[in-house]
Parts: sequence; structure tokens; C-alpha cells
Amino acid sequence: VLPVKAGFRKRSKLVISLLAVLLVVLFATNPGKRQHEQTVSHIVNTAIEEVSDSLGQGNSWVNLGARFSSNFVQEVVGLKLHVKNYLICSVGRITYDDRDHIVTFGIAGHVFCLISKDDVKGVMMQWVKEQQDDINDLVPGIIKNFGNMIWNSIMGTGDNQSQGSQSE
Repeated sequence: VLPVKAGFRKRSKLVISLLAVLLVVLFATNPGKRQHEQTVSHIVNTAIEEVSDSLGQGNSWVNLGARFSSNFVQEVVGLKLHVKNYLICSVGRITYDDRDHIVTFGIAGHVFCLISKDDVKGVMMQWVKEQQDDINDLVPGIIKNFGNMIWNSIMGTGDNQSQGSQSE
């Protein structure tokens, strides 16, 4: 057996000590689910704002919907995002189309979103194009029913349907 030099032992202990400290720091700063949720929500909300700005010029309903969507997005992301903790890092996944998709990676106190704002905007624009006719048909009905609800609550009738059926 060859004798081990003292310098090699010291360097080995130093390297092992540094690795141990690094692992402890990574463990202590591993991002939790809340940080992953905030990162994804920020990307989605920014995309919603930009899409609503481009679609909603002069359309107060689109702008109003974008304002209220922030809390809704946070709730949906909280329900759909599943974060797996690997002690020194974490990975966020969302299931859609019956498949898991990795959307975030967290390490050292930072969460990196693996989906871009442009990806989200593209999906939203595609959906809007597909749903445009339905939206145009739905909005007048929603406004009418909402107006009837307010009218009935003011007048104290409590019958939301009777006002709507009388005006048709």
C-alpha cells in the first residue's frame, strides 16, 4: 500500500467540506411550491395583459376581464401545478393532454420558467380565434342576465328569470 501524502488528505477534506457546505446551501435555498406558482402566474398574467391590450383596444370588457384574471390565474396555477422536491432542486409540472409537462425548475432560491410568455400568448390567441364566434354570441346574453339580476335585486323581486323572459 502506497503511503497517502498529507497534502492530498487536506485537499480531499477541503473538497468534501466544500461539497457538504454547497449541498446544505442548496438544500436550504430550494424553492418551494409557492415560488413556482408565482413564477408561472407572472408569465401567464403578463401574456394575458399583452393579449388583452392587442385585442381589447376600445373593448372595455376585454380590459375588465384581464384585470380580474390575475387572481383566477393564481388559483388555477395553484391547483394544476405539481412540484416535486429533489432536496437540492425542485421541478414543477402541469398535466394537460394527459401528459406531464415540466414548466419550472428551481434551484438556489431561483425558479426558472421553461415556458415563454410568447408560448402562452400563442396558445391564447389560437383559443381566441377558435372561440370568437361563441364569445360574440355569449357577451350580450351575459350582460342582459347580469342587468336583470341587478334590476331584480334593486326591485326586490328575487326572480332573475322572470325579467329576462318578459323582455324577450
